[in-house]
Amino acid sequence: MKTYTKLMLMLALFVFGAVQHAYAQEEDPIMVTFRVNTSTVADTLSGDGAIQLRGAVNGEEFDDEGYFGQNVNWGSSSIQANHVAGDYWELNLMMAPGDELTYKFRAFHDLDGDVGAGFNDGWEADADGGGNYVFTVPENATEDITTEVLYFAGLNAPRQAPFEPSEEGMRAVHFRVDVGARVATSQYDPENEEHVVGVRGDYNPETGRIAYKFVIDTPAGIQWEDGADKEFFLPAADSTLRWGYFNNEVPPSGEVITADVEFRANVGLLEALGYFNRGIGDQVAVPGAFNSWDSSTPMTFDEGEDIWRSNFELTREVGSPVPFKYFIIWDESRFDETSENYIPNLVADNGWEEPGSFGGGDRIHEFAGSEVQVADGDFGSDVAFFNSLPEQALITEDGAGSTTYPVTFEVDMTEALSAEVPFNPETSGVYLVVETPIFALTQGIPTGTDALEIPDVRDRLTFTRVGDSNNYELTLDLDLPTENHFGFVIAYEDADGVFVTNGGGFDAGRRYYRYVEPEAVFDNLTIWPAGGYTLDPITWVEEDLDFPEPPTYGIGDDERPVLFSDHPLDGFQTTFPLTREVQPDNANHFYSGTIYLSTDPTSIGGPGNSELPREITLKQNYPNPFNPTTNINFSLPEQADIRLDVFNVLGQRVATLANGTYNAGTHTVQFDASRLSSGVYLYRLQSGSFVTQKSMMLVK
Repeated sequence: MKTYTKLMLMLALFVFGAVQHAYAQEEDPIMVTFRVNTSTVADTLSGDGAIQLRGAVNGEEFDDEGYFGQNVNWGSSSIQANHVAGDYWELNLMMAPGDELTYKFRAFHDLDGDVGAGFNDGWEADADGGGNYVFTVPENATEDITTEVLYFAGLNAPRQAPFEPSEEGMRAVHFRVDVGARVATSQYDPENEEHVVGVRGDYNPETGRIAYKFVIDTPAGIQWEDGADKEFFLPAADSTLRWGYFNNEVPPSGEVITADVEFRANVGLLEALGYFNRGIGDQVAVPGAFNSWDSSTPMTFDEGEDIWRSNFELTREVGSPVPFKYFIIWDESRFDETSENYIPNLVADNGWEEPGSFGGGDRIHEFAGSEVQVADGDFGSDVAFFNSLPEQALITEDGAGSTTYPVTFEVDMTEALSAEVPFNPETSGVYLVVETPIFALTQGIPTGTDALEIPDVRDRLTFTRVGDSNNYELTLDLDLPTENHFGFVIAYEDADGVFVTNGGGFDAGRRYYRYVEPEAVFDNLTIWPAGGYTLDPITWVEEDLDFPEPPTYGIGDDERPVLFSDHPLDGFQTTFPLTREVQPDNANHFYSGTIYLSTDPTSIGGPGNSELPREITLKQNYPNPFNPTTNINFSLPEQADIRLDVFNVLGQRVATLANGTYNAGTHTVQFDASRLSSGVYLYRLQSGSFVTQKSMMLVK
C-alpha cells in the first residue's frame, strides 16, 4: 500500500510539473537577445562558421522544438546565432520570467562536420569560479531583454573584452591579423624582437574615416599589404574589427621551398625615346613584396644580353603569387634644367611602370617548385619589357608616314548621368586625363587632373559632344615618336567646377587602357594604319575600368596572370605594434591591439559595429557583362525593409531578387537570366522613399 501511495504521489508531482511548465509557456514570453563578439576566438572563425548556444533551461534539455518552439540542449541540434557583421553575432531565445539558462557558446568552422574553432574544440572557457555560465530572466520581467556584448570566453579569459574600455571623448578600435603565412615562408620570425607586426594608417576626425594597412616591420624594411587601403568609419562605441589574413595570405597547406629567383628587364623603348641612358647614370630597380617594395636599389646590367638582372632568395609555397614591378631610377641630371640631360615634366617618384597588360596593377610571378627560377616576363619569354612595351610598340615617323599621328578617343557618358556626382551635359565638359607617365612625357602633358589647370593643355584634352547624344569624341594629334599604349581616365566638372574622375586605386581596373594596333611588324620597323587610328570605344563607369589584351607585336602571346596590386600607405610615421596572442597548435599566428581615437571635434554617429555601412548603397553587378548569372551587392546601415527588382528597357519587371526585412550589413544576391534575351537591364533597390538603380548587360 505504501508503495502504491508513493507511486501515485510521484505521478501527481510529475503531472503538476508538466502543467506548471505548460502554464509558463502560455504566459507572455520574454525575447532575450544574446549579443556575442568572437574576436577572442583563437582561430580563423569567419561569418561562414557558426556560433551555437548549448545548455539547458531549469536543468532540462529540449529537443524537437520543445521549449517555446526552440531546441535548447547540449547537443548539435541546439539553437545557433546569426552572423551580423565582423565579429558580431546575435541569438534570440524566448524565455519565461524566472527561467534559468545554464549554457556555454561553442564556435565552429563547420557545424555539419562538428569541427570546433580555437582551443577546447570550440567550447568557451569556464566561467569565473569554474563551470558553465548562467542567465536568469527576472521574475518580474515584462519587456524583451538584450544582453551587453558577450565576448566569447577565450583561453584563461572568461567573457573578457580584448581591450580596456575607452575614456570619455575617446573610442577603442581593436585590430587583429593572422600572419601565419609569413611565418611559414620565413618572411617573419615571431621570436625575433626586431620583427614587429603592426598597423599604419590615417584618421580624419572631421569625417570619422580611418584608412589603414597591416605591416610587418623588420630591419630589412617594412612589408606592406598589397592593394587598396582598408577603411572604416569611427564607430559609435568601442568596437573590434574582424580579423584578416595579412595580405590575404592563408597559411600554406602545400609544399614550401626556398628558391633563387632571377628578374630580367629590358628598357629598349625608353632608350629609343631618349628617356633612359645608362651612360649618364639612369638605372632600373625591381621593387616587390619580397624586398619591401624597395625602389632605390639598382639591378645589375648584363651587357651581353642587354638586360637588367637581380636575384633574390625567396621561401614560398609552391604556386603562390609573387607581386612586383620595375622602376626607373633616373639620374639627378634629368631634373636639372641647366643640364643637357634634363627631361621636362619628369617627376622623380614617377618611375613606376604602368603595364596595360596588367591593368596598371602588379606583375605576378607564380612561384614554382624548382630551386632556381626566372620571374615571368612578357610575350611568353623570361624577359619583361618596361610597361610590357618592346621597341616595336613605338609609333615613329617612318612607321606612320607622317610627322604627327591622329588618334581618336570615343566615350559614352550615359552611365555618368546617374553617378553619385551626376554629369550634366548642358553645363559640364568632358576631359581626357592622362595617367601613363611615359606617354605623357612624349606629348608634354602632365599626368593627372593638374594638366586641366593649364588652359592650352585643357583645350587639347577636351572632348566634343556628338550632336545631342551622350557620346563624345576627342582626336589627339600625337607628336612622334610616342608609344602606342594609353592609360587614362575620364573627368567632368560638378556643379562647383570641381573635376570628378572615374577609376582610381592601385588594382587592375584603376584606369582605361587602349592601344593602336600595328598593321605589320618588321625587325626594325613597325607599320601603323595610315591616316590615324580610332581606339576601341569607352563606356563611362565609376570603377573597374576595362583594359583589353595588348598587341603581341609579332613577338609571341601574352597571357595575363592573376592580378594583384601595390603601393604602400603613407600614414602614421611609426608602426603601432600589435601583441602576439597565445597560439593554438596550428598554422595560425594572431597579433592584435587596440588604438584609441579621439571623437572630437566631430560627433560621430552610426552603428556600434564599425564594419557596418553608414548609408544604403547599391554596387555594380559582377561580372558585367554576364551570361547567364551575375551577383548584385547592396549594403544597409541598419535593419530595413527593402525590395530589389530587375526591369527590361521597356520598364517591365522581369524579376524580384529580394523583398523583405534585411539586417544591417552587406548582402549578395544572384540573378539568373538564363530565360531572358541579350540586352540591357536595370536593377533597382528601394527602401521606403529611398530608391537607387544601376544598369547591367546580358550577352549570350
